Amino acid sequence: MIPILISMVLSNNKNMKNILTSILLIISLGACKVQKQALSEQIGPGKSYTDITYSPLVGNSSSKEFAEKWSAAEKGTFDSGKRILQRLTLSFSNEGNLLANFGYVPPNGKGIAPAIFTYSVQKDDKGALKFSLISKNANAKVISAGVRGITDEFLEKYKFKIDWVLDKVPGSYGELAGLQCLDMPEYWFYGAIK
Repeated sequence: MIPILISMVLSNNKNMKNILTSILLIISLGACKVQKQALSEQIGPGKSYTDITYSPLVGNSSSKEFAEKWSAAEKGTFDSGKRILQRLTLSFSNEGNLLANFGYVPPNGKGIAPAIFTYSVQKDDKGALKFSLISKNANAKVISAGVRGITDEFLEKYKFKIDWVLDKVPGSYGELAGLQCLDMPEYWFYGAIK
């Protein structure tokens, strides 16, 4: 329909008609693809995305090495008073900060309690992220010893890359994203992004 309208409007200008016909042909053949942006340019306050949520219930959403750290954190959280660790949400909603929210079911079994570790984020010229602990909320203080394998011995110790996980889940652009340890690439996890 559009090519017919264009030809009617431009019937007096043959060169313009040929150019527009060529452009429409190129677009219809798929030669023009949408450029996928790096996640690091799209995540943060006022941008397209702010959060990545990891859940061990989603199969194969982490490396074996990270899954072992998560299992230890589940055990440690349970040992701190029968709390059941459910998920980890990384939130880049505040400028220069990362909120690592370990959601757990409290001993009374009602709802999900937020254990929030607040980190400052330093980004080097290559885009690598380094996290430094600033504070913990009351719930984070309660489960801190149980999750130290992820907080103290992982997030606070190494540099990371945040990106899409197209190599692990083809076609997941805009839906799944992950965090990969640059110092130990075998440590990674991913989850839903919003």
